[in-house]
Amino acid sequence: VSQLASGELQGQDSEQEAGAKPVRSEAVEELLESNLVNIMKFKMKHKSIQKSLDHFRNNLNEKKEHIDEKNLDLQSLLYEKNHIQSQITQCRTLQTPNLERIQDLQE
Repeated sequence: VSQLASGELQGQDSEQEAGAKPVRSEAVEELLESNLVNIMKFKMKHKSIQKSLDHFRNNLNEKKEHIDEKNLDLQSLLYEKNHIQSQITQCRTLQTPNLERIQDLQE
C-alpha cells in the first residue's frame, strides 16, 4: 500500500511540474480517509482512558483521605488508652495507709 501511495505521489510530482493540478487516486483518498478515521478513533479512546484514569485517581485520593482520617482516629484512641492505663497503674500503686481506718470509721 505504501508503494502504491509513493508511486502515486511521484506521479503527482511530475504532473505538478508540468503545471497541472495535483490529482489523487481513489486508493490514496481511501487510505487518507481510513487513516483520519483511525486517528479520530485513537483520540476518542485516549480521551476515554484519560477520563477513566482521572476518575480512578479521584477515587484513590478519597480513599486515602478516609484511611488517613481513620489512622488519626486510631492514634488518638491509642493515646487515650495508654493515658488511662497509666492512670490505672498510678491508682493501683498509690499508698493508702489510712484507708482501713477510714473504712472502719464509716461502718
